[in-house]
Amino acid sequence: MSYPLHAKICLTGHGCLCPAVTLFLVSEPLMPGGNILHLLEQAIVDDPGAPPRPDIPLVESLETPSEPGSPEPQIHAELRPFTAHLPDPERLRAILHDHLIVDPFGLDLGDRAEVTRLALLPEHRIGFRRSEDFQPDSIRQAMLAIYRHFDLDQRAPLVYHGFADPTNGWFALRTAAA
Repeated sequence: MSYPLHAKICLTGHGCLCPAVTLFLVSEPLMPGGNILHLLEQAIVDDPGAPPRPDIPLVESLETPSEPGSPEPQIHAELRPFTAHLPDPERLRAILHDHLIVDPFGLDLGDRAEVTRLALLPEHRIGFRRSEDFQPDSIRQAMLAIYRHFDLDQRAPLVYHGFADPTNGWFALRTAAA
């Protein structure tokens, strides 16, 4: 990431080399000491000035429930190099203001494609969830690791930005690596 002390947290599907969903944390502006976990689908951004378009195989994998008894690989952490550019400060300020985001932790503000996704993907407030609410074991373990990484109460509200159906959507991702 452009700021070396930050880490980009991502969920990836089995057999997928690219992230499916990136996660970042922001303070809850209406609740002192509270936090909101944002989930940002990695929709395709061909040109940082153009709107994102759905990655159909990715959305299908996010919306497909796992098969009972199917083997799932173990969850593991990966460190991957990432390069970014300096953001347009005025555009960035407007995007963060629109989403009530102040000082996001885990969002690389220098990644133009990520900022474009945040600005233009549909936003769905999901409400409070716990790691126990996630059905597949791999997702439950990944979310528990994410809550622990961010040192969060496991009932932090979630905000999902993406094309997949948020009612079952990425919660049904077959396998995940955090």
